[in-house]
Amino acid sequence: MKKCNVMVVEDNEADRFVISRKLSSVMPESRLIHSGSLGEAYAAYMKNEVDLVLLDLNLPDGYGPQTVTEVRRFNKSVPIIVVTGAETDNIVYESLRMGANNVVLKSQIEMPDFVNVLEQNIR
Repeated sequence: MKKCNVMVVEDNEADRFVISRKLSSVMPESRLIHSGSLGEAYAAYMKNEVDLVLLDLNLPDGYGPQTVTEVRRFNKSVPIIVVTGAETDNIVYESLRMGANNVVLKSQIEMPDFVNVLEQNIR
């Protein structure tokens, strides 16, 4: 898989670890940029080139699909993959409507389909 800078916006340490471990195994050449909030994500984005964002929807300073809109404010074109524990059709629909490129359930991170989603979204 292509080398790129991946921003992981996730406030839960355990979830961030699982996501990062999976990314490191399938994208070993890539650089991971970690943020625990939208504010941290914005600050990190201003200092780094970002090729892909993995975004949790429930953050200390953002909740629900609206977090996608907040990330879109500082980059209109970066691919955003929402990574959520909420298994409802409404969350998926609203996240896509707000500008996410894909939605992946946290329970699917270890599944082969997650790698396919990554490959589809790397510029």
